[in-house]
Amino acid sequence: MTNKLAVFLVVIIILIGGCAMTQREHAISSSPSAEPENGARKFPHNISAEHVKAAFEEYANYRLWYYPDEHNPHIDLQSHIGKEINADMLVFESDPDHIYLRTEASESLGIIVNKDGFVYLDGFVEPENPNRLYPQGKHAKVATIKVKINEPRKPNYGTSPRKVNMIQAAERYAETLCKDFLSGEESALWENADNYILDFYEYQDIIGIWWIRKDGYASTTPVQIIENNHAFQSHGIKGYSIADFTKHDELYTSEKRFIADAVKRMACRP
Repeated sequence: MTNKLAVFLVVIIILIGGCAMTQREHAISSSPSAEPENGARKFPHNISAEHVKAAFEEYANYRLWYYPDEHNPHIDLQSHIGKEINADMLVFESDPDHIYLRTEASESLGIIVNKDGFVYLDGFVEPENPNRLYPQGKHAKVATIKVKINEPRKPNYGTSPRKVNMIQAAERYAETLCKDFLSGEESALWENADNYILDFYEYQDIIGIWWIRKDGYASTTPVQIIENNHAFQSHGIKGYSIADFTKHDELYTSEKRFIADAVKRMACRP
């Protein structure tokens, strides 16, 4: 089930220093150790070494917080807790718009993306993966950073007026679903079901929503949030269900932690 949940919870943006600090502000204020290659820095799209270090830190924290027992095929984060990882920042001629990370702990390359001012690590690629293109051709090392893998803590997803509007759009979608549930054949089972809107980073456009009925039945109904002229519309995405969420605790560790970190909690009532 955890792998399915990861479909709409995308990995990770800039590390947030505190609730009063936005994601962009933290990216600019970070001061990591970075070593430029031959004194030259050729970072694409205003991405700096500070952004990349913060994005790597946040990725590591996210994976360790929500998937503590994960065997990550790209990088063994668990064994590096409390240690530093050296990472080379590479720019390939075949893909000059992205920075790739080559760490001493993995043969895979991490992809750094800048989306609307939010810099995050968008997973890893390896040569044998046909689903994600591995960069080809010549490349330049623009810097080397050192990233310390700390003990995981709850991610700070950040807040903003725009994010508040996104949450409200997800709420409206959840309220519509609640009415549908209460008007169906199993209306009695859905009454007073707990509803959770999962927290998210503002650059994401898919938000997780969970429903947990009193009989233990659980269902996830993710929603895509689309912005149009500063207004947000919602479109449902197919999710999945769990017959009895109260059983098999070891299988649902990640789901339960996502739910515990929800940004909004409601109840489905007539």
